Formats: sequence, structure tokens, C-alpha cells
Amino acid sequence: MNRQQVILLLLVLVFFPGCPLQSAEERTLSLPAESHITCADDILANYDGELRDVLFRYLAGNPRWEIREERGLKYAVRLEQMEGKYETTLNGFYSTYDQEELRQTRVILAFDRPYGFGRERGNITRVVPGTKDVSVIVESNSFGTPGHSSYTIISGPTVNLEIYDQAPILERKWTCPVENIS
Repeated sequence: MNRQQVILLLLVLVFFPGCPLQSAEERTLSLPAESHITCADDILANYDGELRDVLFRYLAGNPRWEIREERGLKYAVRLEQMEGKYETTLNGFYSTYDQEELRQTRVILAFDRPYGFGRERGNITRVVPGTKDVSVIVESNSFGTPGHSSYTIISGPTVNLEIYDQAPILERKWTCPVENIS
């Protein structure tokens, strides 16, 4: 650790003494029975280059989606309604509070290859379209991420659906079914 990193760590410990710092190794990953989903619809498996281009044009003209490009990858982020308008956020994450409990989601359609989710450390569930029973990997409560979070990538040959779902319960109510992404 260099001097600046040590000073930053000390500042965090001084100003946030009640927040335990957890490393990636301390976070618990599990496959709870409550988090099983079905991705039986195999529509993503049918997208070839021409259908991918049609979908991309549709999303580009739809006010519910925002097209972005990063690291040479084009992807679409699903926008959520905020005060009656579809609004964008910096990284596409949307937070809601239900009975004072935080729920956070993000839906991405990535073209050609998955966008991904930061560092992968076994916390991403990868699914092939048409799979009927999927055990979703769920990460337990950790520093900065209350509740249970999951990141699922349903990979087609040219379009990848990626869903981040953070909720106070283990059940992945938001991740599937597909009607959540219209």
C-alpha cells in the first residue's frame, strides 16, 4: 500500500467506524432455494445479426431505453420512471424503497458480448436462454450493499440480457419473468 492508500483507509475508518469493511473473500455467496428462476423463453437464442440490428434500432427510438457505448461495446440501459418521466442514472441503477427497505435494479441489453458487472469473483449467474430451472448466485449483505444481491446474464449469440437485483429478501422476484423488461 502506498501512503495515499493508507491515508484514505484511515479516513474511512475514522469517519465510518460503525461500518465493517469486508473484502470480497468475506462476502457470502450462496444458491438459496428461494432464488431459483426460470428463463424458459429462448427468444434471445434466436437473435442473429439482422434481428440484433432491428432490436438495436427499436431500443434507440424507444424513450424507455438509453443506448450507451463503453469499452467498444454498445448496450442499452432500461430507464425507470421518476416523477412521470423516464430518467437516466449514471450507471443505470435504480433504487426504490418499499416499507423502508431498499431495492435496487439495473437491466441491460448488451450487443455481441456481455457488459458484465465489475470484478467477477464467482458472483455472476450465467444462463443459456431456454433454461427452465436456474439457481441464482446470491451475495449476502456486505459493506455498501444492504440486503441480498445478484447479477444474472442470459447470453444469446448476439444479445445478452443482464439483470442486477438487490432486495431485502432472497427471492428474486425482479430477475425473471421476462415481462419485467418490456
